[in-house]
Amino acid sequence: MSWDALAAIAETIGAAAVVFSMLVLAHQIRESNRISKAEAIRARGERMVDVWWRTAESDRLSALVHHAFFEERPLEELSPSDQSAFHSLARSLMMMWESEYLENRHGALDDEVWDHRVDSIGAMTLKPAYDTIWRDVRPIFIAGFVDEVERVRASLLAASSVGSGRSDSVETDSAGRTPA
Repeated sequence: MSWDALAAIAETIGAAAVVFSMLVLAHQIRESNRISKAEAIRARGERMVDVWWRTAESDRLSALVHHAFFEERPLEELSPSDQSAFHSLARSLMMMWESEYLENRHGALDDEVWDHRVDSIGAMTLKPAYDTIWRDVRPIFIAGFVDEVERVRASLLAASSVGSGRSDSVETDSAGRTPA
């Protein structure tokens, strides 16, 4: 066997080793991405459970959430101290929602999960107390998140106007956002 033949064989073995290494690396990257998504979903669940357990353990926070969410009463009906406490709770929730938006944008949170989540966020921010806080704090959030929430809010308002027989429409800007 000549040196040329041995060199060709060595080159073929080397190329096969490179291809094999690339396949192993691709598998490891896919597995790492799968684990990252699972971790994001787990962390999201833990955050939600933590928020609601803390709320359930506090008579004051439970009463505030009941006032704002279930009774759908305006924030202004609360005492200044309770308004401040509810503002902190709602702002924390909104910051968590923005984090979920970013997780979705970066592929760590499935589109189906995010689509369901943003529908819930839009509906919640239409409740009077949450709406007041959303209008106050939305300038601190990134534009993409605000646009997503405003798109859902406008859609829900339009649907409720049609469903209630009202003919008034929701004004939106060129990006589909409702004015403050």
